[in-house]
Amino acid sequence: MSPEVFRTGYHTLLEVQLLHRYFLNVGTTKFEDAPTSPSVMAAWRAYDLRQFCRLEPSPATRALLAEQRLLLRPLAEGFRVAQALDAAGTAPAVPLDASTELTFWLYLTDPAWPLYTDPGAGYEFARLVPSPTNPAGQVLVLSYDEQDDGSASTAPFVSLKQSLEPWPAAASPDRPLAVLRLRLLSSPGTLPDPRHFRHVFDNRRTTWEYKGSPVRPNPLPLVHHGRVVPDGAHATLPNPSPATTEQRPDGIYYSVIY
Repeated sequence: MSPEVFRTGYHTLLEVQLLHRYFLNVGTTKFEDAPTSPSVMAAWRAYDLRQFCRLEPSPATRALLAEQRLLLRPLAEGFRVAQALDAAGTAPAVPLDASTELTFWLYLTDPAWPLYTDPGAGYEFARLVPSPTNPAGQVLVLSYDEQDDGSASTAPFVSLKQSLEPWPAAASPDRPLAVLRLRLLSSPGTLPDPRHFRHVFDNRRTTWEYKGSPVRPNPLPLVHHGRVVPDGAHATLPNPSPATTEQRPDGIYYSVIY
């Protein structure tokens, strides 16, 4: 007798995009302002989150993924979580609880990241460094709680809330840069519409100068692709490299163009 065959598909539960303007903007053009521009489209094709970080599910989330038969798939711009379907393909194989929390840890892989990233007002990188009052330092928290803002899940992309929290000293000796926390509500046994989340890291603006020449007065954004045109210039200049960027005693970031 032939063995019984079960076919189980997957339904997308959520997708997360973690984007960085340093890699996606072209010169002074923001990627969302010119999505069909050939240069911006080329930057999108080249984008890969692993250029500057890696994402790992927390131990509790790793166990939840296995228990709930959730499939975690890395993507160039983030990741996707999908639910296994039952044999009929109309319901989850393992119904989710009414409230589910998924947590992921983001670790930096590029030591130059602070040189081309603007943490935003109130989120200075110095606050992430361990101190006598907080030996474990703080972490950047990117979060979404559907119970607090359920209406936002209907938008094309839900922006993640950004905050800082103390990192528990006993939680892990390998402290991440950021914690991604998603709290979702669901009706057990139903297939919710996929949720789409997005967070955009801003690129740092830097005051640039030719090597050995006076400093230009207007800061320009650091970008990985494209070229910048300073005020009054008749020719384009290559973008400064993060390797030439430094924070000087006046607290301002400078980039040298050779």
